[in-house]
Amino acid sequence: MRRHFFCLSFIAVALFGTGSLLACIWDRDTLATEAKSFPDLLQVLVGDFPRNPPAYYSMRLERVKTELAADPTRLDLYDDAGAAADRLHLGDEAIEFMNRKALALENHEDGEAKKEHTYRYHANLGTFLIHRWLRTGAKLETLEQANAAREHIASAIEINPDAHFGRERYQLLAIDWIIAHREGRNPHEEENVDKNSFLKLPKYPGNTRSSELGFLAEKGFPDAIQGIAGLIVLGDAWESADVFHTLATALQAENLSSLALLADRRARDLIDAGAMSFGQPDDWITLGFSIESTTPHLEWYAEAREIADQNQQTRSAHLTKAFNGGRHPDTDSAFWDDFQIPLPLPEPPDFLLPRPPRLTERWISIAGWAFCLVAVGLVGGAFLSFYRWRKQRGQAGNKE
Repeated sequence: MRRHFFCLSFIAVALFGTGSLLACIWDRDTLATEAKSFPDLLQVLVGDFPRNPPAYYSMRLERVKTELAADPTRLDLYDDAGAAADRLHLGDEAIEFMNRKALALENHEDGEAKKEHTYRYHANLGTFLIHRWLRTGAKLETLEQANAAREHIASAIEINPDAHFGRERYQLLAIDWIIAHREGRNPHEEENVDKNSFLKLPKYPGNTRSSELGFLAEKGFPDAIQGIAGLIVLGDAWESADVFHTLATALQAENLSSLALLADRRARDLIDAGAMSFGQPDDWITLGFSIESTTPHLEWYAEAREIADQNQQTRSAHLTKAFNGGRHPDTDSAFWDDFQIPLPLPEPPDFLLPRPPRLTERWISIAGWAFCLVAVGLVGGAFLSFYRWRKQRGQAGNKE
């Protein structure tokens, strides 16, 4: 597969029917994923990236509990235990692990390590709180839980604003958007803003670039695409129609319409499968494609989704077989040695290979300035030559 086309090397929403949520979790898997290059954007859009079954987290949780009992000063283990409990929808237990981490932090020496773990504490606790609130119905009478989650995520961002490929900022925007909906407020006050996206973007944001920065940067969201993709890959938003809808609006805003179409297709597939949304899918933006023009895009998407699902099934089968034998990736360095390499996605057609953002415009701009400079130089040179000629002629006339 072509990986050079748009690689995310820098690279919320509850769905009550499936339990899928926005997430910004810190554990050993986060560190391992961030140490490697991210999936490229097409892989994100079709789901061709690793996702783990519940048994993966059950085995980890039981082991880490034992390790913590032996050494309660291991701050990283509280993250692993809390994240595993949250993945298993054990919200109270996940939050309790963060409360225990807070006590352990009080006895930890000040320094960079304490700052890092304080950041992780806020990031995880905020995520676990919002997840528990969402999974219990996102009730208005318990909205203080969502507000508490918001404060912890905001504190995490203040400590480390660049963590998680920028996705915590977008998690915070999503939480604010959800709270506004639950309070019966308009999530965005502007008249021409898409109310179904947690980004404040126009209802029809395509073809809106007015400078070299790009439209998202102009609006204050320069890392929106990689941040939202991070919610999908590192978080739990693969099943979130609202997150994919927001990704579609961000891609459309950057004139990446073909990719926006795929994100929109994923969002609508989720809604068709019964996923719920805080937005109003009937009012989602229309990307302006005709049925004929979308056919090759969606044919590739369907084929790629099928292969991505096959790859996920192959990975799950390997995990299940190993789990039955008592093996786990955390403790077995050879766990993946006999794993069958997944199938590559079908070669993406040219219309799905977006040009490097603003590259053409940049060269046109450079060429324009170069032309102007050359023109000014030629005119200036001609004027200077004429001036010298007139001066020399005048001097010659005076001599005569």
